[in-house]
Amino acid sequence: MDRCIRSGEYPTARKMAAELGVAPRTIHRDIRFLRDAWSAPIVWSDEHQGFFYSESDYQLPLQTLTEGELVALFLAERLLQQYRGTPYATAIATAFAKLTNALPEKVTLDLKDLAETLSVRPAPVPNTDIKVFALLARAVREGLRLRIVYEGMYRGEHTEREIDPYHLAAASGGFCVYAYCHLREDIRTFRPSRIRRIKETGERFERPADFDVTKYFDGSFGIVYGDKPLPVRLLLSGLASRYVLERKWHPTQKEHRRRDGKVEISFRLTHLAEIKRWALAWGSECEALAPAELRRDLAAQIASLQAVYSKKLSYRVVTG
Repeated sequence: MDRCIRSGEYPTARKMAAELGVAPRTIHRDIRFLRDAWSAPIVWSDEHQGFFYSESDYQLPLQTLTEGELVALFLAERLLQQYRGTPYATAIATAFAKLTNALPEKVTLDLKDLAETLSVRPAPVPNTDIKVFALLARAVREGLRLRIVYEGMYRGEHTEREIDPYHLAAASGGFCVYAYCHLREDIRTFRPSRIRRIKETGERFERPADFDVTKYFDGSFGIVYGDKPLPVRLLLSGLASRYVLERKWHPTQKEHRRRDGKVEISFRLTHLAEIKRWALAWGSECEALAPAELRRDLAAQIASLQAVYSKKLSYRVVTG
């Protein structure tokens, strides 16, 4: 009804009833409700012979939810459970309380019953100091330059650097911050969970107008990105060939099912580290076709695994 009235076409009760599939008396009853309960400025125009809002900026209160929306809200609460027991727990509980307090006093859906039919299995999340995360969020919002001590992923070394945080994103099971790194003189991705010390420098920065985080999302299979897009092609068989078609793994994804039942899947990525781990997870059901660098890296990794598992196990017999 709000959409009909707001359209500016001056609908009658009969016209709205026909469009909504109800009786005209229902429309009149609902108009009375909107006027009395929500102070909706619905008036009748003698000139146009229809209803309109006398105040064009009037908005319906944001408190009514459909059953489907309530299900979505419930599932969101289940998803947030994965952060319970982490530094985010208190903030999440507060935020969710604010959302649920906005619900109508009476709803037709029993969330307790819903819990028996819908659930979300919590995924592991990185351990992050909530104070670190809060400062990063404020720095992104207010343009604050930060000095951090960061532990690298691959070599584990600690480096001190100044960063201009541009964007916080939830990706690959945790949060990451896209920031200009003054040490590397380029935009880098940082995991809040690997920041060992953090403080404000007292300086501010302006985020470049042309910064677009989707550029980095589209170039990575998770959060690791590079400079030059590479065409990646994988050939999957068995269970892997069926499973990969169930979801969209990347915006550039393309699939081709071959006559022999195998599936060729391709992406355009700027870094191979994460797609290499993904390919290895499928074992012998995944073969890298391109680029050659990916084939070499996978072959080397498989050779290392073979060396690990070909070692003879030694047992020590303990007698009592």
